[in-house]
Amino acid sequence: MVGQVVVLPDVFCKNKNFVPGGVAIATRGALVPMFCGPTNDSIAVFRTDFQVEDLDSDTLDSMFASLQRKVQPFRREAPSISEDEALASLGNPQNKLRETWEKAVSGGQLVHFPSLVPGENGEEGFSTEQIFEAFPNVRPRNLPDYVPWLDPVQAARHCMGVLDGGSHFMEVCSVEEVYSKEVAHHFGLEPGVVVGVVHAGSADVGLLAQRQFAKMEGGRSETLPVNSIAAVRYSRASGIAARHAIANRLSLITSLTQALEEATSKEGHSVLVSDAPHDLVEMVNHDDEPVFLHRKGAVRALPASQYAAAHPYGRFGKPFFFPSSPGNDSFLMINSSGHPDSFFTCSHGAGRSMAADEASERFEAEEVKNFSLSRNVRLYSFGRGSLASQAEAAFKPMEVVRSTLVNMGLANPVVRFRPLAVIKT
Repeated sequence: MVGQVVVLPDVFCKNKNFVPGGVAIATRGALVPMFCGPTNDSIAVFRTDFQVEDLDSDTLDSMFASLQRKVQPFRREAPSISEDEALASLGNPQNKLRETWEKAVSGGQLVHFPSLVPGENGEEGFSTEQIFEAFPNVRPRNLPDYVPWLDPVQAARHCMGVLDGGSHFMEVCSVEEVYSKEVAHHFGLEPGVVVGVVHAGSADVGLLAQRQFAKMEGGRSETLPVNSIAAVRYSRASGIAARHAIANRLSLITSLTQALEEATSKEGHSVLVSDAPHDLVEMVNHDDEPVFLHRKGAVRALPASQYAAAHPYGRFGKPFFFPSSPGNDSFLMINSSGHPDSFFTCSHGAGRSMAADEASERFEAEEVKNFSLSRNVRLYSFGRGSLASQAEAAFKPMEVVRSTLVNMGLANPVVRFRPLAVIKT
């Protein structure tokens, strides 16, 4: 059943995961939910109208104080959207909610998640009936205790505009160095331009969707034959969670744009450059045969050939944000020609060299703060995660991982970003 496995240079196994991050696993005839995390965890990057000189230390402090009021880690105590808005976020946010956020977010290309079920087209989204049918009526045994609901609508209402993972973040950075002038100009990324970054996913909706199927039976991961009822439900639940993740990131981008406006007393506008998921399952063609590709911590870096000429990515391919550790530079990467042997897969960051728990024991939060300050980077936190776990030494060397990707023909840098401020959970 398991076919080709792609292992990337950022590969690292976390204790909580069944498979390492930084891999893509192809299967034939069946889906394996435990090969992925909650669907559509992604890093979105967007261009703003602001320049680096607009953001001094006081402005950044004001901006991120505003963000700490607008955004919540993991889940909200009280719902922030109505039931109708929640149903829209689960059904088809690109059509129904995008207009609401058009002032803050435009351009770019949101990720479309077609159905994994042969003969079924999920392009138009999901009805209310399909949404409730896809989610469990009985609490899954492996659903964490901190998830208090089974109702996907209530989960969506409490998980809009949230940073939903321990490694998730929001960042403001500036274009520091351009490697490909033509590609950078195409995406409006000139030196000094301020960009925003949001790393977030589907939150409790994604946990509900995945944990009802991600099970161990007799020490082995449960598989879902492609034509089974369980596979159909998993496909729909994943598609619904993926759409909520899009809505969640759009909400966070809007909050960040509004915080920029408030802190600078200037009107701003944001243009989505890329939203590149690194946890998803998709059906792809391999050796003239359909296979299910499970990406765990691995970006789908499609080349220009996979898009129509008029598409925003039809000229150069789809770029993606490539981070390292807090306080360090990051990159916008792209692979215009593609690498079909890897299923157009690439690393979604430098990757860990040390587990977060181990890093928390070996390092101090003050070390991380002092390192960021030494690079003139403002570091903020909601106080829910361990800053010590984000120490530079807990991650693989960025240059080693990046140069490996370049040498393997998987991706090339477009621009280098210098961080100005970042907030972690």
